[in-house]
This record gives sequence, structure tokens and C-alpha cells, in this order.
Amino acid sequence: MSIDTKQLSGLIVGNLIGYTLENDTPYLTVMQAAARLKVKPETLDKWRQQSRGPMFRQHGRRIVYHLHDLDSWSEDQKQQTARIYKTEDKGSDDGGESI
Repeated sequence: MSIDTKQLSGLIVGNLIGYTLENDTPYLTVMQAAARLKVKPETLDKWRQQSRGPMFRQHGRRIVYHLHDLDSWSEDQKQQTARIYKTEDKGSDDGGESI
């Protein structure tokens, strides 16, 4: 059986998240939080510096994310898909109304 790098990294991250949950801690490391949100850890670092992104906690020197905060922030990011309107006849005297 052959496994590529992307599959392997997914398995590793999945195991890390599972390890956290199995040990009854709701806190995820930056790497685990990034995997959960499907962003790079560097993106979370950048968001923290810009006061954006999900809430985080600093335990000593360690940055952690609470599962509830990640899920809540993700829920707040939901956006409705933009509707694309096409103009039927731009040259008509109806002002080019959208359909």
C-alpha cells in the first residue's frame, strides 16, 4: 500500500487531534487548531498578531485554542453565497434590470 505525503500529514494531524480529545482536554495546539480550521499554522500566527481570528489562550509561553472558541469563530464566518445577476438586455429602456 502506497501513501502520499498529503495523506500522511492528514493522518498525523488527525491523530494529534484525536490524542487531545482522548485525553479530555478541550485545548488544541496551534498545529491542531490550524488543522481543524484547514489553514496553515502561520495563518493563525498572523491572525493573532493582527487581532483577528479565533480567541486563543496563552498558558505560559504556549498558545492554545479552546474547541468551543474555534467552532464558534468558524460559525461566525459563515457567509451566504453571492447571487450573480445577468443583464438580459443592457440596451433596452428598462435600465438593464437584472433577472
